[in-house]
Amino acid sequence: MDDQPSAVRVWRRVVPSRTLVGPALLVSVAVAGAFTAVAGTEDANDALGAALLETPWLPISAVGVLLLLAAVHFVSAAFALRAVSGRRLSLRPTTFAQVAAAATNRIVPNGIGGAGLNLRYLLRAGVSPGAAATGLAALALVGGVTDAGYVAAVTALGPALGLPGAAGELQTLTAGGVQAGQQHLVVLAAAIAALSVVVVVRSFRHGTARFANGVRQAFSHGRDLLCHPARLGAAGLASAATTVAVSAGFVLAVEVWGHAATPLQPGALVAVYLVAAAAGGATPLPSFFVVTEAALVGALVLAGYSSGSALVAVLIFRAVTYWLPLPVGLWMGQRLRKTKLL
Repeated sequence: MDDQPSAVRVWRRVVPSRTLVGPALLVSVAVAGAFTAVAGTEDANDALGAALLETPWLPISAVGVLLLLAAVHFVSAAFALRAVSGRRLSLRPTTFAQVAAAATNRIVPNGIGGAGLNLRYLLRAGVSPGAAATGLAALALVGGVTDAGYVAAVTALGPALGLPGAAGELQTLTAGGVQAGQQHLVVLAAAIAALSVVVVVRSFRHGTARFANGVRQAFSHGRDLLCHPARLGAAGLASAATTVAVSAGFVLAVEVWGHAATPLQPGALVAVYLVAAAAGGATPLPSFFVVTEAALVGALVLAGYSSGSALVAVLIFRAVTYWLPLPVGLWMGQRLRKTKLL
């Protein structure tokens, strides 16, 4: 008799773990090929050679900081999930789950894969199906609100926060970013709703009493979250930290590897990243179509950066903070499966 929760069995049928290996290899080959193609251009070779040979300690240190910021991103995501789960989840496996969810998101677009993996992790951790679905929905809502607040803060308070940038440029970029972010939030909310429907339908097949119990658990967990605003606030702060960490990494990468006659101010670079990330997340295309990378490079080139330096900065930034979690996340997912947490 299979004692796994029903949603876990459904998720295994939809995305079995072994099916991730083939796409992961294809993604790795595609990224390596893109980097080879970029490095083969004369402009890229000049920019990369100048950065590595003139000040070799600077790019090495920058890569180390990017790795640290990526770690902050995933630990913050783990804190956010703990806050909405209603349980004192162990931080290490929860962080592992966030990296594994990120790896799944690299293959399944619009955050659907990551939401499914987090649902499975919560169920394995003993969270009821209704509470898990409600917690993920709350996390998506909190994430959308905090991202919008971060965009507004960069626009309105950038100079006071040490992120100067042209007001008109920031407003234009962030207006597009808010719109794209709203679209992404709608898609992610629809994905979580679909996963919740799967859980409900599976529960209903096992009897009306179990179905009713799942609905009660969902409403009870939602009411509990509303009665504890500190938990929602902690989730919001942790969610904001994930975005701040990665956007800071983009600013660092452009400052180190980007070359322009008039470089963009840090506030404008933050806005460029937010818009490109939101646009890439809103597209139905998988991540290995490099929509976000193309948007970042295009924005930098239009802002006056040389094409080679823009390509190098974006590729190094995305390789460390976005694509590296793919193999690492697959390994962490295997570790969690061995300990029966996935």
